[in-house]
Amino acid sequence: MNSLFLRSLNRIFSSSCIALAVLIALPGFTSGDLRGVGIDAFDQPAVLAPSANAFVAHSGGPGTGDPASPLSGSIQWKNLDLRGMGFVTGILTHPVTGEIYTRTDVGGIFRWDPSAVRWIALLDDFGNTIADTRNVESFALDPANPNRIFVAYGAYVEASTGDHGILRSDDKGLTWVVTNFPGNVRMGGNSQWRHAGERLAVDPANSNVVYFGSRQNGLWRSLDGGMNWSQIAGVPTGGNNGATRNGLPVNGGITFVTISPAATTAEDGPLRSATVYIGIMEVGVYRSTDGGNTFALLGTQPASNATPLQGKLASDETLYVTLNNAVWRWRSGVWTVITPPVPGFTYSARQWAAVAIDPTDPNRLAINDFNNTPRDLFVSADAGATWIIYTTDPAYAFPPGRHRAVSFKIPAWIREADQAFTYSGAITFAPGNPDQIWLTTGYAVYVYESLSVSPVIANAFDFMAGLEELVGTRVLPLPASAGGGVVAGVMDKGGFVIRDPEAIPASHFGSAAIANSTGIGISAQTNTIVLSLASGSFSQGEVIASDDGGQTWRTLSKPFATHPPSGYGMTLGGDIAVSATDPNTIVWIPLNPSWYPNQHPPVHSTDGGATWSTVAGLPDSFNGVSNPYFGANNVLAADTVNGSVFYAYHENLSTFAGSIYRSTDGGATWSVRNNGGLPGYWRSILQARPGTEGELWYSNTVSTLRRSTDGGATFAINPGWTTVSAFGFGAPHPGESKNTIYALGTRDGLHGLYYSVDDGLTWTRPTGLGPAPLNMMSSVSGDLSLPGRIYAASTGRGLFYVDLFGVASLSGYDAWALEAFPEGTSEEARGPFFDFDGDGLVNIIEYALGTDPSEASRHPGVEIVQIEGGAYLQLQWTRPNDRSGITLYGEVSADLSPDSWTSDAMAVSVVITQAGPEEETVTIRDLTPISASTPRFLRLRVGLGTDEEATFFP
Repeated sequence: MNSLFLRSLNRIFSSSCIALAVLIALPGFTSGDLRGVGIDAFDQPAVLAPSANAFVAHSGGPGTGDPASPLSGSIQWKNLDLRGMGFVTGILTHPVTGEIYTRTDVGGIFRWDPSAVRWIALLDDFGNTIADTRNVESFALDPANPNRIFVAYGAYVEASTGDHGILRSDDKGLTWVVTNFPGNVRMGGNSQWRHAGERLAVDPANSNVVYFGSRQNGLWRSLDGGMNWSQIAGVPTGGNNGATRNGLPVNGGITFVTISPAATTAEDGPLRSATVYIGIMEVGVYRSTDGGNTFALLGTQPASNATPLQGKLASDETLYVTLNNAVWRWRSGVWTVITPPVPGFTYSARQWAAVAIDPTDPNRLAINDFNNTPRDLFVSADAGATWIIYTTDPAYAFPPGRHRAVSFKIPAWIREADQAFTYSGAITFAPGNPDQIWLTTGYAVYVYESLSVSPVIANAFDFMAGLEELVGTRVLPLPASAGGGVVAGVMDKGGFVIRDPEAIPASHFGSAAIANSTGIGISAQTNTIVLSLASGSFSQGEVIASDDGGQTWRTLSKPFATHPPSGYGMTLGGDIAVSATDPNTIVWIPLNPSWYPNQHPPVHSTDGGATWSTVAGLPDSFNGVSNPYFGANNVLAADTVNGSVFYAYHENLSTFAGSIYRSTDGGATWSVRNNGGLPGYWRSILQARPGTEGELWYSNTVSTLRRSTDGGATFAINPGWTTVSAFGFGAPHPGESKNTIYALGTRDGLHGLYYSVDDGLTWTRPTGLGPAPLNMMSSVSGDLSLPGRIYAASTGRGLFYVDLFGVASLSGYDAWALEAFPEGTSEEARGPFFDFDGDGLVNIIEYALGTDPSEASRHPGVEIVQIEGGAYLQLQWTRPNDRSGITLYGEVSADLSPDSWTSDAMAVSVVITQAGPEEETVTIRDLTPISASTPRFLRLRVGLGTDEEATFFP
């Protein structure tokens, strides 16, 4: 690259400069006599202050943003890059364009962008209008129109509430319309059998003809492009094969619709394909040969009351069907069972779910077992007569020559043992590459990159960017003394400690394969983290703690000998809190479903969870967390200043009024502090304000925000809100002294994220803050060490973050500092003017030089270079090429007097040249040659910002 003089700016800090070293040449000295005479910090950093480009908080009326603010249209929510978890239930490839789409049970649908190598969410914005659009029952692509997509949505077929319907997009998911599909036909996008299908199908002969197979109400058809629908008479509704959810039957009903393009008909309707196949649970496979007008059982099937799940049609009209316990083939009027015969395994107990046909070869197909993915993939090249197994298990007794090894490529936080049994959704052969297969599972989209290479790489890491659908329960900020960031609780994988949202986490917390985080306790002054994790009814769950900011975890003892019997859903979990000053003092209110009360009374520990005692003074009817799903119920809070004080919210199930209880002895005994003065609801949020003793804030999803400054005795309503569903605290905004409060709710009819810098007196709704599925966000929090950083947990689209002040807040030194220091390093110790490792180089010098701030570093050596017959002083080093946000000054002097130093370009040069793909060399050179009569002195000065220059003394 061309030489340049580094003059980049950082507009977060005001100007400050420090000297690195003075290189001297005196008459008669040789290069071996040269010495560095100073490595000191001369200026202290100025107070953090907003620059001309920083946002100025709006102080106008509620529900407005400042149109002139740089916030307008300049900031966006981003997903944290987790790359995993959540059931990707289906995958489709457009037969003409080769575009790949996926559907999920809680996150909507996505389109793969091969140029960006990431997935694009297509229902986030629409989901803010109709929440259950994220629960996708089925979807379909129009073979004749690549722009048209249909989506059937709705969460639970067995529930009595929720939105259900069918959407259509004519621009690949940029915009959507709601069709006139009957609202009483219920969907089950997050119910049992959601991996079946596809239940939606567009006729390849006529884009206006669309079919939908429902779970309880038979088969439906539209003749006007999906806008209006009618039920086709005489089609069985199907059963559930024993599937239940919360004790209620979950119908599978019609599980797939597959249309043959081989022949057309116009009988009793428009021109359309003549042959349509449908699978019906507990019935079998039906076929229509009159364009969908009538259906009949297809041939003599290998079993009665069958459970077909997926059906795919090959180019030669062969139909392949996976069932709960078998794989069938329909060819030339004959059914044949082609289930893979693997010796030593009882395949009658296996669910053969996913099936795909090679579009270039009708005899080549792939199938997958629902319960054993992605460990086992079966591929046949002869229409199911023989099979090759692709597996991670070398013990499979498969015929010689038909076993292929598989290796995973997954993020580090997913342990292979955790995710091997994660359910399969669907399979597709890659467009234009029949040697590559895409498989969806309960963890990720896996791409078997090349079936002909051994071992085959099942790659999820490189094919999951953007497809985030973890269910978040809570985000809670870590103290600034712990380095900031948040602890994020999630379903299924416990959660993560997040300090750098741009980095894929190295690990999750929770030793169990499936762990759902319901409670998070953080010791405000000691930085200990304690979490409660719920799991299925087969287990008590667990409580874990970290004493080093989330790097390592220990399991606490279990105080209960029993747990609710099978059928009571999630067990234990609940909410938890830890003393602000004593990490050994913990209060735990376990999960007690309201229909199974008083099994697990609230307990406390004074020895870090080694032993537990039942607390005194809380009501017998205390039910703790009554519903851990989709957002934990936060009923406990520890005072952030007084380590002896804890608070608890209790709802009276008879009056539905909420009360505050307080303990002043570390949670051992409790007394009522506010009796019935708060609204009751199944999900409540109680938080103690960081750094302020006795200050509490409360909200729930159906009422407004309230504040107490007297330890919960009284609460004042924060005016202007209709509802506040989540809130949290962050660092003061630039120029402010108080914690910023972030709240998600509705003011003056406008739903969105708001913030207040003045204790809730005024609120600002940033304009241009999007896109994000705000109605799916269950928890929000600021970062106590980084102004304007906000985190959010969603109920199906993973974890989000946004920087209100743009990318500058994470550029240059600030971004480097997040990675360069060990977790738990205090804000002061990772500041630019602190010498973290005590080697004489303050942190900003380490940043400029590219040395390690955690280890004693040797600064660049002194040298004299010969150039065109002259000898010149030079300082030179090589460093990473990402050192933005600082200014390097070379300064020279003839006598070391304060006024003699100059950085004039005619006197000293600073040149940066490329040294490699990721490295650069910095050369600072005195432009006056050394002479016998004149001494020369050379030094480096590093500045954070150039608006002013700080005084410098050698």
